[in-house]
Amino acid sequence: MLAYAKYALEEHSEVKPNFEKAAPFAFLCGFDPKLKTSNNDWTIQQELNVVLLFAEQDVLEKLKHSEIKLSSVQHQAKLQYAELLKAIGTGQTINKDDVEAALLEAKNTKDKDVLQYILPLLEAISALVSGDELRWQTSIDKAITWHKDECKFGDLKDMEEGFICLNALTMAKLGKDMHGWQCQTDSLYLPLFLID
Repeated sequence: MLAYAKYALEEHSEVKPNFEKAAPFAFLCGFDPKLKTSNNDWTIQQELNVVLLFAEQDVLEKLKHSEIKLSSVQHQAKLQYAELLKAIGTGQTINKDDVEAALLEAKNTKDKDVLQYILPLLEAISALVSGDELRWQTSIDKAITWHKDECKFGDLKDMEEGFICLNALTMAKLGKDMHGWQCQTDSLYLPLFLID
């Protein structure tokens, strides 16, 4: 995606417009049943975040009424996270029991990526629902820490998606939109200027 390249090249004025151009395509790749694209519980997160962060209202409305269909699910907590993110990002009411069930599922896994990344993101959603700004901020910090480590030592080091932690950026945007919170995380992986 060109937006990542523009960010890496520090052409910051070009980043948001390129994400905005990519948002309708991200919706089609992630949610249009006619395309029959193949997503798993990791790849759907990118499409979902690009749409939630940068799409026009008409695309967000389509997303609201779309289903998440995945070709494979490695961990149920990732699917639950994607479903909760889609719901809260499109303005739907979140059932606290669903959030608690997802948190429990994530806590009970033995997968380090779920424990270190998905769990904090679920905690951020829980904080958005309950109005707990400190927990929201701490959760974003944890997600960025995991992302940074993955960019240095893990799978993200060779991927363009590594330049920006879209999940954390979406959480920052939701906190701002829902509660007026300002994310205090200072990281190259979290370009907050994209949500201003």
